[in-house]
Amino acid sequence: MGPTMHMSKIIECCSICCNPGGRDALLGTLEGESFTLDSMNPARHATRCRSPHTACTSKADPYVVHEPEGALYVDQARYEAIDEHRTRVSGARWEPARTLSVKLEGAVRVGERAILLAGSADPRVIANVRSILAGVEATVRELAPGSPAAPYRLYYRVYGIDGVFDWKQAPPVPRVKSSC
Repeated sequence: MGPTMHMSKIIECCSICCNPGGRDALLGTLEGESFTLDSMNPARHATRCRSPHTACTSKADPYVVHEPEGALYVDQARYEAIDEHRTRVSGARWEPARTLSVKLEGAVRVGERAILLAGSADPRVIANVRSILAGVEATVRELAPGSPAAPYRLYYRVYGIDGVFDWKQAPPVPRVKSSC
């Protein structure tokens, strides 16, 4: 159950775990106590550096995924490259809940506005915020194209840049080598 749940948590986000990330189909092949990730797009690679990040997003604890029937623990998960396109993942474990629970999620229409707040102290993000926002807008418009009958507008409120000093005048940021 551990590898099965871990694989499903990764592949539900499509190829966002690939390098470069995207929304293409991702194939997960269960192999006993491990599974293999393989992007269906030959231009994307399910690398061992990107794969773990998908399993630990949007959670209070990046190593535990709580579900009504139990909990998935990925703190001992291992990610090993099979080749430059595929990764084998093992080591996740599942602990059944002592008492079953119900997880409620839902949404109702409450208005005409959606708000997303995001922050970053990464100098690369700060230096490229305008092109990042243009990419976000292109993705949103691709996913939700709108129509003349139901148009929409996106507004960006970039806050904090140049709040302390002019970033354009900042000294160059040293490059950090990735361990991946």
